[in-house]
Amino acid sequence: MCVILGVIFLLVGLTVLGGFPFWIWLQVRQHPNNSAHVIRSKLIGGLVGGLVILGCYQVFSWASFWWYLEDKTSIDIRYQEFTEARSEGRFRDAIMIMTPDYRKQHSLAQFETEFSQDSIFQLYPNRSLSVFAGRAELYPNHNTYTGFWSGPIYKWKKVGGEWYLTGEIDWSLD
Repeated sequence: MCVILGVIFLLVGLTVLGGFPFWIWLQVRQHPNNSAHVIRSKLIGGLVGGLVILGCYQVFSWASFWWYLEDKTSIDIRYQEFTEARSEGRFRDAIMIMTPDYRKQHSLAQFETEFSQDSIFQLYPNRSLSVFAGRAELYPNHNTYTGFWSGPIYKWKKVGGEWYLTGEIDWSLD
């Protein structure tokens, strides 16, 4: 429902912005000698168009947050289970959080080598987690919103309603 509302607001915003040049042209044509009226019309039209676009962005952000909140919570819990099992040496429990495809292609010894203790990062409160259509990326370190990250970005996949680590890791070394 929230996504549909966001799409409707986006379409209204695009319609307003698309109709804005035509509206200005019409105002100038109807009032060729009244430049104050034209300037006022431009300012009002620009303000309305900007507010509609800002509203659309806010609705999409809000809808995305609530739409994927359950998935984000599930990933956080699974990642904490993974780091706890890994740090306590329970490798069999930790590998069960990997996708079934990963478990078929890798032995327990390969898993232990690939996910050594120093390559596992704890989950911080300001972590970055993006979820979309059954896939997710988790940057567990502090997200300072400056764009300067250093560390792993873990890839996740939803299989049968459950979130699993894929074993794919992108390293950000900003």
